[in-house]
Amino acid sequence: MLPFALAAVLAAPGSDSLPIVSTRVVPSLRPLAMAAAPTGRRVVLTLEDRRTVVIDAATRQVAMTLDSHPLPARAVAWSPDGRWIATGDESARVFLFDAKTGKRVRTIREHQRAIQALSFSPKGDLLASTGADDAVFVFSTETGKKVGTILGKGANVYGGCFTPSGSLLVGTLSNGVMLYLANGQPVAQLGGHPGQGAFGCFPNKAGTLGVSAGRDGIASLWDLRKRTRINSLRGHQDWVTAAAFAPVAERGGRVHERVAGDDEVEIEHGGGVRSLGRVPRHQLHRRHGAVLEPEELPSDRRVGEPGAGRLSPRLFRRRCLPADGVRPGLPPGHPAALRPEP
Repeated sequence: MLPFALAAVLAAPGSDSLPIVSTRVVPSLRPLAMAAAPTGRRVVLTLEDRRTVVIDAATRQVAMTLDSHPLPARAVAWSPDGRWIATGDESARVFLFDAKTGKRVRTIREHQRAIQALSFSPKGDLLASTGADDAVFVFSTETGKKVGTILGKGANVYGGCFTPSGSLLVGTLSNGVMLYLANGQPVAQLGGHPGQGAFGCFPNKAGTLGVSAGRDGIASLWDLRKRTRINSLRGHQDWVTAAAFAPVAERGGRVHERVAGDDEVEIEHGGGVRSLGRVPRHQLHRRHGAVLEPEELPSDRRVGEPGAGRLSPRLFRRRCLPADGVRPGLPPGHPAALRPEP
């Protein structure tokens, strides 16, 4: 496991490429997952040593240390209202923290297998957890009560992610991308990635577009209002395990990045389906490899707000797993590949 590193992608208007340069390295931090605060410069990291820390990205100092998990936590989320931090580990435990004080307010243990992904609703009142037990559960952050259930029933659900409207996009290996209400009621099957499936579908801030990460090596761009596929973005030689829209998309563009099993991050313009830049062979964390956000924003500016020309993917390396800790059919290092202890 290599140290936490930062890189900058400089977006020049009208240019055909984005120069990608390393900006910072924090050698003391060896993260498994990360999430940025909705405002300011703080980032929460879950680490190899089972600690969870909040760091100031500007000073690279640990601002807060949260309760450690009994087993490594490979899922983390920060609520859009900034109030909550959630972490999920291999023992199927979800910890919910008060982001201001760092106090753990509750422990949720409804899954039978490792937590693969966590996502907060737009208001921060709901938390969706995706487990390796082929289930997505939705909980009230105020009470911890389960208010929604999505059972894959053999479809192999991955990466439940809230949209800005409060619905859930879920990637499945059998049915492609599925759309659900927060209570677990199915709304639509978007499909895509036939015969291979998707690890997840990730919306832009407006909720108008989504990009799905496919086992077929394709990142598909979706119109979420029409529930139709716009384009297929190709180029990777292995599974695409995660994708995200860059904040520049909020200024009229469609730039996003995608992380694949071939250890590459590619920056693309979805409208013209052309590659703008690539971070080659970085052996990134297979799910949380990069988060694109404006560089050097004042602490009172919201992430994704217009006014910053630099994009900062926070990159960190792929974890190493023992041979008996890999679930068959998934690439080494993918969170869904973990077999938690009973």
